[in-house]
Amino acid sequence: MNALPAEFLEDWADREPLAALSTVDSNGTPNVIWVLCLHLIPENACLMIADNAMDKTRSNLEAGSPGALVMLALPRRAWQLKGKLSYYSEGALFDDMKHGWLDSSFPGRGVVRMELQELWQGAELLWQRDERE
Repeated sequence: MNALPAEFLEDWADREPLAALSTVDSNGTPNVIWVLCLHLIPENACLMIADNAMDKTRSNLEAGSPGALVMLALPRRAWQLKGKLSYYSEGALFDDMKHGWLDSSFPGRGVVRMELQELWQGAELLWQRDERE
């Protein structure tokens, strides 16, 4: 797998806590939500997102929506992460969220796995998943 850029990993460590996750429904209607509980797995180029209140987003995921997440790194560098989304309410990824990286004050109804496909900084594509993976 082609490694995530060092610049992104540095910015990930120094980012604003809130990010925006967008999906679309089966008719193409967009939905954007704030997300707070995020966990990056750089060796797999995957982002885990806790579902603490994702009703419309969960429906969009069930319909096969891809996703985009916008985050802001300090000092005000915007990143857009695009990828394939899948949802888990049980199993290893769910257990890792519940008993690993999620603060127990959050409900953690499920976990969204974003398999990163592209990383953009502003209008510049800085990383893309190798098509052979």
